[in-house]
Amino acid sequence: MFQRNYILTIILIFLSLSVLSSIHAFYYTHELSTIPSKLLEPYKKKHHLSDSFQKIFDRGLKAYSEMDFLRAEQAYNTLLLINSRDIIALERLAQVYLKQGKVNLAANALLKILRIEPEYHPAHNHLAQIYLYKKDFKQSILHAKYLVENSLAYVETYLHLISALFFMKQYDNMISICRIAQDAGAEHPQFLFLPLLADLILERENEFKSKYLVFEKQFEDHPDYLLYDYLIALCRKDDKKLSRVDREIRKATFSHPVYPLMFLTLGIEAIAHNQNKNYLWKRAIEMANRV
Repeated sequence: MFQRNYILTIILIFLSLSVLSSIHAFYYTHELSTIPSKLLEPYKKKHHLSDSFQKIFDRGLKAYSEMDFLRAEQAYNTLLLINSRDIIALERLAQVYLKQGKVNLAANALLKILRIEPEYHPAHNHLAQIYLYKKDFKQSILHAKYLVENSLAYVETYLHLISALFFMKQYDNMISICRIAQDAGAEHPQFLFLPLLADLILERENEFKSKYLVFEKQFEDHPDYLLYDYLIALCRKDDKKLSRVDREIRKATFSHPVYPLMFLTLGIEAIAHNQNKNYLWKRAIEMANRV
């Protein structure tokens, strides 16, 4: 239990500081583009009625962009004092809470949004992610499935869903969702990687080999290919390949220096959670300590 809590703490620290895109980390866009179209125009009209209201909102956006999260939190709380049912201010406040690692407060803000406007789909997407990292997989799946079933899913929604199913060892369901995501036009290495990793864990060597060839052909030039190769080598206990890939990762250039370490920490934790082997938990802690 200590090992798992330690890794989760490291992950939350990273997630609260990350400046990467949502596909790489616990982060999502802090702009009006995330607002459902049917709510966007009424929202704009309402906010433009008051210059002082708009100034407070802009102050929150500016503070957020400067990573002054306490000042951003103050701005959005001021807006909520004016109107406690302002779902846009609530969503922005949830993002600010996440950046500070206040995950429960973020979840509460998002749940309040859904009590006000059950169809506000960005809140479902963010909650799917929050519950995934809290290891509340059933709740994560519940919010992700709502979006998938209503044709409102983002690419990351599918990623949250297959990750939760992987943790729960529901491999067949996970593979089905991967196919649905790809049929819907979603593209990401994990839609091929997690099914082949499941084959490896279940010791279905022939299935693994055939899927790995497809994965290798499609993603060998992907910037994260080394990281996936590392996870496969670790799962197979191929120490020679593991050392080689680790050296290559140290030399490689990524969009953010911390990203590959956290990617691997999360990946190793997922494998360790399924196989529950001490060497995997130990490796996850070692990787977290390199951050």
